[in-house]
Amino acid sequence: ALGSDVTLPSIVPVRSAGAASGNDWIGLRTTDDSVLKAVSRVPLFGGFLGLGLLLLAMGSMWYREGR
Repeated sequence: ALGSDVTLPSIVPVRSAGAASGNDWIGLRTTDDSVLKAVSRVPLFGGFLGLGLLLLAMGSMWYREGR
C-alpha cells in the first residue's frame, strides 16, 4: 500500500521547563492550571423506573416487529 512506512511518534508528558519534542517523540507539557475537586455519580434511570422503561421499549419493539 502507498505510504505504509509511516511511523507515529510517541507522546510523552514533560515538565514545563523541559524540551517538548525530539526525533521520535512529542511532548505534552504538564501544568497545574486546573485541579479536580470532586466527582459525583448520579444514576440516569434508577430501579423500577429503568426497568419500566426497558420493558416498555422491548414491548414496543415486539409490537412493531409483529405488524
